[in-house]
Amino acid sequence: DKQGRTMVLQHRYADGAPSEVLVGELDARPVVEESGLKYQLDIGRNQNFGLFLDMRYGRDWVRENAKHKNVLNLFA
Repeated sequence: DKQGRTMVLQHRYADGAPSEVLVGELDARPVVEESGLKYQLDIGRNQNFGLFLDMRYGRDWVRENAKHKNVLNLFA
């Protein structure tokens, strides 16, 4: 089980925002699970890898309040 055994440092202010593996091995496209949903991440390719942990409760709120509704994602 590799869960929680990899640490990646992203040099966000360096040109191209390169990533550096500090601990463990990096699966370039890992799948993580949050609130029963699976997300495939793209770590190391871009500055933002696709899942902002501080938005967890926001995602939960949208999921609860958007049931049976059409939603336009303006952040995509």
